[in-house]
Amino acid sequence: MGENNTKLSTACPKCGEPLRNDQRFCPKCGADTDAYKNRSCAKCGALISDGQTFCTECGAKYLNPNSKAAKAKKIGKKMLVALLIALGMFIVLIVVIICTSGDTHHHRWKAATCTEPKICTECGETEGEALGHTPGEWELEETDYVRAGVWLRQKCTTCGAVIDSQFKELSTLCEKGEFLLTPDEFTRRYGEMLENSFSEYSTQLISADSESVGCVIFKNGSKHIGTVLFHDSDDNFVSSEDGHGIVKMIVGFKSTDKAEIVRAVIPLVMTVDPILDFDDAKGVAAKFFSDQYTYNGIRYAISSYSGVYYMSIVIE
Repeated sequence: MGENNTKLSTACPKCGEPLRNDQRFCPKCGADTDAYKNRSCAKCGALISDGQTFCTECGAKYLNPNSKAAKAKKIGKKMLVALLIALGMFIVLIVVIICTSGDTHHHRWKAATCTEPKICTECGETEGEALGHTPGEWELEETDYVRAGVWLRQKCTTCGAVIDSQFKELSTLCEKGEFLLTPDEFTRRYGEMLENSFSEYSTQLISADSESVGCVIFKNGSKHIGTVLFHDSDDNFVSSEDGHGIVKMIVGFKSTDKAEIVRAVIPLVMTVDPILDFDDAKGVAAKFFSDQYTYNGIRYAISSYSGVYYMSIVIE
């Protein structure tokens, strides 16, 4: 076997002289067998001669471990390993810093409002609680003469939101010598009073002629019980359903049945005087059926002429 093709054995790799296992140097040629151990092919184990770059057995490329290239490669590997270790340690350090340094985010706070707490406009984090509304004075929102009351509202003095509302009943529907009700409002209020007291009774606003409007009282939807006409301070008819300035109402009853008339009159008294309930209005009606009677600034009177009943309601 030649110098380039002899595999490592107990013989000298240079001259082939047999060697004992404990012999490092050949007694014949003086070759250092350890040096040859590092010059074997890493793939097939064949010996590599000086200056040889490729293995003659398998063709694998050989890099002398003592060459500058091999040393540079070895140093490069060590440097790469060191760099990877350093990079790993840097990443770990960054993670530790992030985990231990707390929240470094700088909030952009929006001040708390009546309904929302202080809030960061960037991340949405909140702090504290909403301020709550600051109630202002009660204000008149709407007057409902049909229900004989006013709606009051209370606003927040900070944000202006309506935070509460309530309905307050009126104690009177008269002011400055006039009824506050228009013919339309009277008709609707009277209709509710009738329906709540005697369900078979109802009302309807009609135009009697071009100069007046009237509230017609019906029983069972068709029987005409009577008609209410409205007068102003000059004793003229009020001609508009939304007209104001009513000071007197005249009721002409078409029915001659006194029981039907009484059933129409009691809710009528409740209509013009909101503080009266059914029993109170019944007591007032009992008074003026015998003689004119004034109660809470309103004078009531009822009379008959040729068998026809008429009723007047006048503000004193």
